[in-house]
Amino acid sequence: MSLEYFIRDELTGAALEISETKYLKLKNAATAIDLIQEVEDNFDLFASAFIELEEYQMSATIRYYYSTDRSEDLDRLFEDIRPKLNLKLVGFLTASRSYDEQIHQRADALIKISSDLEIDLRKEFSKVYNESFEYRVMYYLRNHAQHHRPPLGRLSFSHSNQWESYPKSQSPVRSRISINPKLNIDDLLNSKKIKQTVRGEIERLKAKHLDLKFFTRGFVQEIYKIHQTFRNSTEDELLKLLDTIKGANEDLAAFAGKACDYPVLEKKGGNGNNEKTLLDYSHQARVLDKRKLWAGLAWVQRGYISSEISFAADTFPKSDEEVWIVK
Repeated sequence: MSLEYFIRDELTGAALEISETKYLKLKNAATAIDLIQEVEDNFDLFASAFIELEEYQMSATIRYYYSTDRSEDLDRLFEDIRPKLNLKLVGFLTASRSYDEQIHQRADALIKISSDLEIDLRKEFSKVYNESFEYRVMYYLRNHAQHHRPPLGRLSFSHSNQWESYPKSQSPVRSRISINPKLNIDDLLNSKKIKQTVRGEIERLKAKHLDLKFFTRGFVQEIYKIHQTFRNSTEDELLKLLDTIKGANEDLAAFAGKACDYPVLEKKGGNGNNEKTLLDYSHQARVLDKRKLWAGLAWVQRGYISSEISFAADTFPKSDEEVWIVK
């Protein structure tokens, strides 16, 4: 059976015939870019699940602060938000498992296509597991949550007035508020889905609860480091792959006499079966922008996001007798 290979503009039908060798090079380039894009999409899913968990905790804090008497028991609030908080937490943990499993598959496939790549992510995951207590706890919490209800035990509410200067009674003030979900340590210690050595680490803390925000943020920060390793390891190769696609687009444009809007790579068989692969540089190069996203996760553990009023030189008010406008 005779095979023919083309770079074709699907909209105009202009087709530049190419060799099998060039076809395979372009096919591999397109496949490798798709694999890298899939890794980025999967990390985006994980990061978005984390943001949704954080957003829900923040929205619950705001609603509680403005709508209730804060002297009342937090148990009622906890029971109200626990189902959705569980849902957000399980979604986050599930997204983390998906990322963990799929990044190894994609990295292995990339190495087969591009022999110059060196990606040892299993070593990176092992290193993070050994060095980060937050990562170890969340890793096994993920196992626990697949079989049991997440061990959320209670909430604490923190509210502190902060003054611009002293004496406090004569200075503008602001209020900082937060709701902090807690993981019940007894539930963790009784879970057979958590490794015994990690249960021992938790038991030695001599505490009743673990702060959920601290552990989720620490977990995210460590996974972001691994993701950056993937990005750094594939950066040079990705640019080469995109240059290959760009060159093919330019060859087709020169052949057609104008830029082509929908270039594809085509393998045409004698039996009429055609195999087509997108070969659009402008579309595939979007992965470069995606790889710039989520940089703030590098320091998420120490991040503080507030709705406070802050000073800006071109904005009113710049100061107030009662409200501390932060500069």
